[in-house]
Amino acid sequence: MKNKIFSIILLLPLLLVGCDSLFDKGDVEKTYDGPDQVGLFPLEDNNNVGINVTSTSIQVQLISKDGLATSDVPIAFSAAGGSTARATTDYSFSTASPVTIPAGSATAEIGIDFVVTTLDEVGNANIDSLRATGTYSGLTAATSGSGTGATFDVEVAEYGEIEEINIVSDIDSARVTGVYNGVTATGGIGTGATFNVTVPEYGAIQEIGSVSAADPLRTAGSYKRVTPSGGSGQFATVDVVIDSDGAATVEVIDPGIEYEVGDVLTISALDIGLTGSNVTFEVTSVSAIAQPTVTIEGGVRYADTDTVTIAAADLGGAGADLVLAITSVTPIAAPTVTVVSGGLGFGSSDTFTIAAADVGGTGADLTFEVIELTGSFAGNEVVLILQLDSATGARIAANLDSTNVFIAK
Repeated sequence: MKNKIFSIILLLPLLLVGCDSLFDKGDVEKTYDGPDQVGLFPLEDNNNVGINVTSTSIQVQLISKDGLATSDVPIAFSAAGGSTARATTDYSFSTASPVTIPAGSATAEIGIDFVVTTLDEVGNANIDSLRATGTYSGLTAATSGSGTGATFDVEVAEYGEIEEINIVSDIDSARVTGVYNGVTATGGIGTGATFNVTVPEYGAIQEIGSVSAADPLRTAGSYKRVTPSGGSGQFATVDVVIDSDGAATVEVIDPGIEYEVGDVLTISALDIGLTGSNVTFEVTSVSAIAQPTVTIEGGVRYADTDTVTIAAADLGGAGADLVLAITSVTPIAAPTVTVVSGGLGFGSSDTFTIAAADVGGTGADLTFEVIELTGSFAGNEVVLILQLDSATGARIAANLDSTNVFIAK
């Protein structure tokens, strides 16, 4: 009894359309006592075909007052003329027509196999650092399988661009301060990198000690941006105030560069009123000397063990060469392979080989595998209209006589 109720419930909504006579006792007992009928379920079946979706099945159901078939019910089926899916090219029936609902049952299955032999996606190719970088279009490949007609685009990306460096050279006070852009370096296995180097100034006066003693013969006044002499540096300027007792106050205005702690600087009396003695003071603190800063532009195929050298001649011409250790580069990546035309007849275990001669002529041949297959149809979707043609021992329910089986990529 359970099977009877189940089979009627599944198909009841559609049978009610235009079939008022099916339920003679309908409104009272809600039981079916009409002639045996058969119909398809579901009426729409959607499939995105691929390696993991290669078939489907449509059920033929019996609607009977007995619930189950009392004898075998053969049902003939076929693809309707409006189908856009092509037999043997896009699908095949794994169940022969007619299909039979056997006695004692209420259902039978119509199996449909999809023809999934067109390449949809392949994996990345093997890595080889000797391979020429670039984009290569419309390539064909030898395959381990029996498929034909596939073409591919291949991109071999650059690698080994310098990301990080360490300066190996010692700090050198003899280097000429300044900014040097676009200089090149020797060494390493890569090519094309240029470097922007800033050799920073150092030895700027930060603090000074006590000033020489007062001299009443000095001319009182305020003297701006006086340049002191002496010491190891240059470009410093100071403001000097001489009071009425001849005592000097010194303020550093421009700290200069390349001074050293202990330097004694002299302000000539000629610059502070012309009378009395010179003013002297000692440098007690300066800015420290630092390594150059380096940024990198471009370059490929360097290794993170490379050492490169920028000649001193390119950094002002004085001091030592600047030696850089490369500590990080962009990693080499597998070439990407894109399916342009999927061809036909491929299998899920196929492997492919593109000759090195077709991808720049250096390094190893490219090899890669199938990731996904799909149907061979040119558009994104085709439809198989499955129809019931005839049945022995049962009628075909008018609203359940066909199913749309959609096959999509």
